[in-house]
Amino acid sequence: MWVLGDANADVAVRVARFPREGEDVAQEGLGWSSGGAGVNVATMFAQLGGKVHLLSRVGTDTEAALALRAAQTAGVNLTGVERDSTHRTGTCVVLVSPSGERTFLSFRGANQHYSFSPAISPFPNHLHVCGHALLEGTQRTTALSLVDRCAKSNITVSLDLCLPLIETHASSLLPLLPKFQVVFANEVECAALADRVSPPVVFTPPPTPTEAVPSVFSPGPALFVLKRGARGCSVFQRGAPRIDVEPFTVVAADTTAAGDAFVAAFLFAHLQNYKLYSCGRFANAAGAVTAQSKGSGANLPTLTEVQQLYPLNGQRS
Repeated sequence: MWVLGDANADVAVRVARFPREGEDVAQEGLGWSSGGAGVNVATMFAQLGGKVHLLSRVGTDTEAALALRAAQTAGVNLTGVERDSTHRTGTCVVLVSPSGERTFLSFRGANQHYSFSPAISPFPNHLHVCGHALLEGTQRTTALSLVDRCAKSNITVSLDLCLPLIETHASSLLPLLPKFQVVFANEVECAALADRVSPPVVFTPPPTPTEAVPSVFSPGPALFVLKRGARGCSVFQRGAPRIDVEPFTVVAADTTAAGDAFVAAFLFAHLQNYKLYSCGRFANAAGAVTAQSKGSGANLPTLTEVQQLYPLNGQRS
């Protein structure tokens, strides 16, 4: 599998409460880690035992090694990572609240200049595109080109939406979705996209994100996966009943990268033809284990740790 997405140096800041503008709030913890959806998904996929190339771009600064460290340690193939002598490595400040919820302050840096040069080959069995890769710059142009090339070669493609992408490209995003065989989104992202559909989808009363999915994403991908956090997930397959997959109950320390771990685990199982319920349950387990640890890429779980919650055995379709 190829993963096209950001590689960041993350600095996680734990605070007792979020500050108001102009305040001075003391930190309760500070840590640096590999991050960015591209690194997180690729690292998690490799730690589950999958073969994966990362397509990303970093600077030539000291932060580059930190951004890629988790992926390198996990055995991700980094020959598709470009080095940029002009732009700095992406950096993300992650504010973590006492409940484990996170808020991002992102500097995308070199990420948005990714150009697929030098090209790597052969093409994979699957391309996963992280939503930020479709935001801007050469990275967006490259991502769209790769999606089209995969379609011509009958290579499956997946997309994990992100809120900035929906907020800036909603009008062009909806026609693009049928090009992806699998699309992931969380409830906030799904609701945001439902608000931007033209003509708007009118519900009385307003729908839950789960209720809105069929109208918003039809026509769209053959498979849509709604990430619901502590409520598990829902899987929508065209022409089939919705599959609601129950969560695992854990005490969250930090939800950073939990959604990325979910995506990697779902794809890992799906590409091996496991039943959709099993894919969702395995993905829920990966997200739950990740949420119990502090940090992002460097703290993603192993296959053994995930399978302690949900063994992925003998449930292929």
